[in-house]
Amino acid sequence: MLTEKQKLVLAELRRNSRMNLEEIKKRLNMPKSTVARQIKSLRRLTMRNVSLCDFSKLGFGLRVAFIAGCEEGSIKLQEFLKSSSKVNSIQAVNTKNKLFFECFFRDFGEYEHFSEELLRNGALGVKPHYVLEELKSEDFIVR
Repeated sequence: MLTEKQKLVLAELRRNSRMNLEEIKKRLNMPKSTVARQIKSLRRLTMRNVSLCDFSKLGFGLRVAFIAGCEEGSIKLQEFLKSSSKVNSIQAVNTKNKLFFECFFRDFGEYEHFSEELLRNGALGVKPHYVLEELKSEDFIVR
């Protein structure tokens, strides 16, 4: 369980992980030593610091979220997805042998090629969902 101070500091770091102690101190009206202590205590919770990209500005205008199954015990699809440069994230979901994964493509041709590769690598019942607009992302704050 997080303390109130930890929650406040974590919220600031979730907004901008590059914020320095002085900036956090000012935003929270908290002593610098307290902020430093809270950050140190939060390290055990941090998986990694990342930069969030606007992939459309990098030329990847097509974003697709997939749900696909695979044969029980098969890791071929997972290995393919983990090695693909088109895949941003992969999650196992509550439906047996199903994966949820998000991909970015420059154009529909790349998407078509990737879809064919999915089938060659054991994907079953592939359901693509075309993401039209991101309404909220990476904004969860522990309260």
